[in-house]
Amino acid sequence: MRHAFCRQIASVLSTDKSCAFNGNHQFITMHDKQKNRVLEILAYGRAIENLNLKSMLLKDSHAASLSKIISLNRNMTSVLLDGNQLSEPAMFVLAEAIQGHPTLREFTVSEQKLPLSLSAIKRLIEAMEKTPNLLR
Repeated sequence: MRHAFCRQIASVLSTDKSCAFNGNHQFITMHDKQKNRVLEILAYGRAIENLNLKSMLLKDSHAASLSKIISLNRNMTSVLLDGNQLSEPAMFVLAEAIQGHPTLREFTVSEQKLPLSLSAIKRLIEAMEKTPNLLR
């Protein structure tokens, strides 16, 4: 199981266009620092177009790494972060990363386990409106 996970990361870094850890027990059970290391590595997977990290127990402490993945991957078309534990601080960081992204078409953060403030929702909407290819 561990080796398969490492192969999956290596594959993403080389040529894969999709990165879906959705349901990956090994990633879910990692400590926050370990998750951040994996996310930092993924930021250099320049071929990634689709990032699916739904329900991976991601927290605000992962927002900077997620932002880096989005910002550095200018071919990114979808980022799915539904069902995590991201709150207001993370949403502000992610809004900055998606705003004006040239290829992003889909960005979802629904069903977070923590409540979002009106200001965080407003900032996300503003960023989405300034992202030219984002489907509305």
